[in-house]
Amino acid sequence: MSLIQTVDEIFDDFRQLEQHIIEELNPEFEHSSVRLLSEFAPQEELETIRTRVYWLIQEILEKLESLRNSLAHIQNGENSEGVKSEILELQSLLGRLASVITRIENLIALLSARNAPQNAPQAGFWKKTKKVFSIIKRWLQGISGQLWQLLSRLMTPKEWKLAGELGTGVFGLAKAQVEVTFG
Repeated sequence: MSLIQTVDEIFDDFRQLEQHIIEELNPEFEHSSVRLLSEFAPQEELETIRTRVYWLIQEILEKLESLRNSLAHIQNGENSEGVKSEILELQSLLGRLASVITRIENLIALLSARNAPQNAPQAGFWKKTKKVFSIIKRWLQGISGQLWQLLSRLMTPKEWKLAGELGTGVFGLAKAQVEVTFG
């Protein structure tokens, strides 16, 4: 699979994830988590989370498009340093999105702890909502893993150094060092 095909696959995966996130955060959808959470959570906090998530999603999509364009230039023989930087920026954005999802999970845990004793029938809602955001985080981790694989394909070892010595101390242990430089 070419590098561009890999990015296309990542892009498609992220688009599917985006759809699920938007459904969960859109209060207009009948079964969205935010719609049900809005009964318990401060509206201001939910709006801040939604805004941050939507912004991060747009940034990630723009970076993926930019990465696709940059990879086309690499295949024409240009330097890959810029692409490596873009992948690391994408990793950072995915990490920020994962931290917002963690914030949602923490909010759910807090609200379920506060409201569980009073509303036993809603225990299923809290459990479902926790599971949904847990799945979203795992999906983000999977996309992040795909990006790391892409980065590793761009990084080839340029130089290896191996140094070592045999120990002459009490235990006679060996000491070794390996240094790899990527180019």
